[in-house]
Order: sequence, then structure tokens, then C-alpha cells
Amino acid sequence: MARWYHDAERSNAGEIFRETFGRSLHDAEKEWLAQLPAREPARAARAGGAEEQAAGPARESAARAARLTREAQEAFRAGRFDEAAALSTRALDEAGISSEDRAWAQVTLGRAHARLGRPAAAIAALRDETARAGSETVRVLADYWLEILGRPLNGRAARELLMRDAEVRLMGLDWEGAEASLREALALDPRSRSAHAMLGQVYLSKFQYWYDFALLDRELHPGESTADPYMYQYLEDKGREELRQAEALPPEVPGAPEGALPEAPMVEGTDMASNHYLAGKARFLAGDLEGARREMETVLALDRTRGSLPAYAHLYLARVALARGRPGDARRELEAVVAMNPGGQVTRLAREALKRLDSPSPQ
Repeated sequence: MARWYHDAERSNAGEIFRETFGRSLHDAEKEWLAQLPAREPARAARAGGAEEQAAGPARESAARAARLTREAQEAFRAGRFDEAAALSTRALDEAGISSEDRAWAQVTLGRAHARLGRPAAAIAALRDETARAGSETVRVLADYWLEILGRPLNGRAARELLMRDAEVRLMGLDWEGAEASLREALALDPRSRSAHAMLGQVYLSKFQYWYDFALLDRELHPGESTADPYMYQYLEDKGREELRQAEALPPEVPGAPEGALPEAPMVEGTDMASNHYLAGKARFLAGDLEGARREMETVLALDRTRGSLPAYAHLYLARVALARGRPGDARRELEAVVAMNPGGQVTRLAREALKRLDSPSPQ
């Protein structure tokens, strides 16, 4: 329905209708007409006199309402939104308007208000019970416009749109735009694990950019550069905080990995590896398993020691493998951690995970 609304014009309406609904507009019209209740000539012939005269004004009102509703829709499609709102209001004022025409007039009025920058009036019109009493097509269109306005009935669609927008903005290094979209998504759902994780990615991405810039400046101008790789350290701190909040929330996608991991320490001499580790952790919590795998493998390429940071990278690779249903790969990653034996909590976590793999699953 959204594609039909956005793409259909007078010149290509039939073609777009066929592509969208899989049948010709002519065939659909025949089917709709066949569904209309048949008139009963004999009954119509018997109804006359005073009864016929009383029905006349009601039929005229219904006809006017139908005409005004069609004209309102045409005005809306032509971009004459003020006219569309006025015609819809006139149609709604007709006493004999049918329930279907009333629903269409209400939705057209809401859409016109939305395009005229009146979101409160638009939401009120689109949520009106007369709009909900129309056919399924009218209800779907009303819900679609409510979602566009960012005020859907359940909030989920708007949050998903905001998350996609934030992801695109993050890829383009538009950190402020991505943060704004994610803040809106969290306003709709403060317990969104993926939104907190992606917000962590935003802060870490911005930190990584300026970290790399400072390193390059120092390399190009040795002895002269005053750039500090940690001049935006507060961004990394904010990123870590968002990841901690994400870890405390349950995954949103069925089959997503469970369980939080404690922070890996910043290891001296492997700052770049630590940055990739945090980026991989953020992707893991957001459900981006492939992105998490790439980041953790980058950690292992940058840090070839037997310290805790590469051990945590192996542990995350094991969890990625388990989430993908590959217990054999997970076992190899966990055994690598035990063989490295860096001590501390990471070794214990790896051994516990291996025991769970060895224990028979409950029937």
C-alpha cells in the first residue's frame, strides 16, 4: 500500500497497481463491483410514495459525501493539502455519509494535516474511531501514516525505522545524526538492547576517528605535533557505559547470544586492539554477529600476545559460533583461551563454557 501511494501517478497507475498487487486494475475493479450488494428491482419498485421522498435527501447527502471524499483524495495526491483538508471536513459534515467514505475522509484529513505540519491534528484524525471503522485498506493506510509521524500504535515500527536511519548515518560518520535517531528510539523503548549497543558504537566510532587522526598527525609531524590520541577519551567512556547498559538487557532477537562479559582491561601497547575489541563487543550486543566476528579477528591480528585481551576476543568468537549453531568452532575458540591461560576471569569463563558444551542437554 505504501508503494502504491508513493509511486502511483495518473500516467502509470495501472502499471504500478499490477506490480504492487499482482493483478490488473481492471480485474480488481470487476472483483470489487461483484462484491457490492445487488439491488432488488422488485423491492425498489414497491418502495415509493412518502418513503421514497424521505430517502431522497439522504441519498443526495451520501452522493455529495462520496464526491467530496474523492475530490479530497485527488487534491491530496496533487499536493493541494489545504484544499484536501477542507474537502474532507465538508464530506464529514454530510449527514448521509457512508461509514467507508467517512473513514476515507478521516484518513485523508489526517494525511493533509501531517503534510501541512500539524502533527497533533494529524494523529487525532488518524486515530479517530471512524477511521478505524473503515475497511482494512483504510486502517493500514492510517497506521502507515501514524508510523511516519513517529507515533505508531505500538512504537516498534518507528523504533526500527530510527535504528535503520542511525545505522546509515553511522556508516557516513554522521555521529550527531545517528545519536539523535538513537535517542528517539530509546525514548520509545528505553530497554532496547540494540539501541544502547549502537549508541555505544556511535561514541566509539567518533573516538576511533579522532584517535587515528592524532596518531597520523604525530607520525607526519614528529616532534612538532601536539595531538593527543586520547583527547576524546570521554567518548570512549560514554561508549563503554552504553555497552554496560546493553549487557544488562535481554537480547531482542530470538536465538541471540545471552550473557554479559566483564570489560577487558586496556592492555599497554595494544590500544588499537582494545578499540577494535570494544567495537566488536558493541556489534555483538546489537546482534551483528558477522561484524563482531570481523572485529574480534582484527583484535587477534593486532595483539599476538597471550594476554587477556586476545583471550576475551577468542571468548567472543566462541559465543558468535554458538549463536550461529557451530559448537565445534566454539569449542576450538574456548580451548584456545584455556591453552593461552592468561589467568583471571576469562580463563574461568572459558572452562565453564567448555563444561556446558560437554554436559548433555536436558531432554
